[in-house]
Amino acid sequence: MRDARPCEAIPGDGTLSLPGLRLATYTFLLAAAILLHQIHETGFQQAGVGDVALDLAALWALLRPAEVRRLLLLAAVQIAACALQMPFVWNHWLFVALGNLALLACAASIARRGRGVSPEELFARVAPGLRLALVALYLMAALAKLNHAYLDPQTSCAVALYGRLATFLPLLPRGPVFDRAAIAGSLAIEIALPLLLLLRQTRLLAVVLGGAFHLLLGINDNYDFSAVLLPYYSLFVGAEIWDAGRERVRQSARVARLAEAIRRLAGEPLAFPAAAALALAAVAFGNWSGIAPLRLHTHLLRGGKLLWLGLCGVLFAALIDARLHRRAAPPAPGRDELRPRTASALLGPLLVILTGLTPYLGLNTERAFAMFSNLRTEGDEWNHLLLPARLRVFGFQDELYRIVDSSDSVLRQIAAEGATVVPLELRRQVGANPDASLVYVAGGERRELARAGDDPILGQPLPRSWAWFFWFHPVAPQGRCAH
Repeated sequence: MRDARPCEAIPGDGTLSLPGLRLATYTFLLAAAILLHQIHETGFQQAGVGDVALDLAALWALLRPAEVRRLLLLAAVQIAACALQMPFVWNHWLFVALGNLALLACAASIARRGRGVSPEELFARVAPGLRLALVALYLMAALAKLNHAYLDPQTSCAVALYGRLATFLPLLPRGPVFDRAAIAGSLAIEIALPLLLLLRQTRLLAVVLGGAFHLLLGINDNYDFSAVLLPYYSLFVGAEIWDAGRERVRQSARVARLAEAIRRLAGEPLAFPAAAALALAAVAFGNWSGIAPLRLHTHLLRGGKLLWLGLCGVLFAALIDARLHRRAAPPAPGRDELRPRTASALLGPLLVILTGLTPYLGLNTERAFAMFSNLRTEGDEWNHLLLPARLRVFGFQDELYRIVDSSDSVLRQIAAEGATVVPLELRRQVGANPDASLVYVAGGERRELARAGDDPILGQPLPRSWAWFFWFHPVAPQGRCAH
């Protein structure tokens, strides 16, 4: 098979085969995306044990991405960190965990045969499933946007996000025509991307189109979501492009020397402790310098965005350069890169699809890959154009409670926004603050509680499994875009 042959050594990649180089690139981009997520979400402040372990594992993999053990450790630690953060996990972070779970399953299936996990075999087993997981993610996101509210310019999240983008890029035109174009364009891209990724002839076009799309989304401060898709996109770049990129490195003595110097420096025994100490010193200086935590986090957010933009710029330049210098001859025919070789490779896409279907079934809404879609599946507010409300076979979303007032700050904020909540989330918040007063409306009946924890229903603690698994977002009033 063409993609699996050994390649002669070039400066900067040692004796890596082409699949080994592709897996190393995936590892590097995954580690970088995890660190960017950490910058965006926590700013490395008030980090728990899971956060520290994850940061160190990502840094360790970033320095030597060609070592499979570093990728496997990073995947395991990220899954553990995600589990510790449940249920309050964003959908893109869950997507990373599902991909890592599939990665470990493929590695385990290899190890069970009593041999080591080589980069070539691991890449051959896991890459098709990870590619299909990205396709499934786009299909679920596009499906969620097929609803009345997303297609209405008065309520659509596409219009809200376009308006936010226009504040960063003032030259973008504004007006009703462009609002409708934002709706049609975003929906068309999310429908087209999975189709373009499925076809071998259009995958490179999908990588460029999807990369540009997420570059724009990242400018809106959602760069942590865009960053986690970079390693998945790298899997769709064809072997002929990788060949051309390697040849370009061979032809440029300056680039080759730089790559070799970086590889040797990263391989030094003191590289990891030195990098970890430097990162710790930077965070400590920020915390001890007297900068307010919110202001410090803002600076880190901006710094993370600059790092992400720089990474995207380098990747786009490398991709375009390799495409322009690839050989004219078409790649040799071989097994399609989307066809899984083992059942374990299907774990990732299946879990993505199941997660994406949860809001329609009456389960989770916050982690369902329905990002900024205006989708409503709660109570009597079902708004999907194609899927019927009878799909909601679980009752967690059947009722909605409207918060009128509360001494609890979270519930008071929900009341101020005019949002409604499912009973499970109200029980969760009452369990966190049972002494709070509460006024709410359920089934048209106004109820006032001097102490919410005394209510025979709301005061009952959630079963541990429910508290860990379920997370429903507040239902924003009509006309407002929410995640």
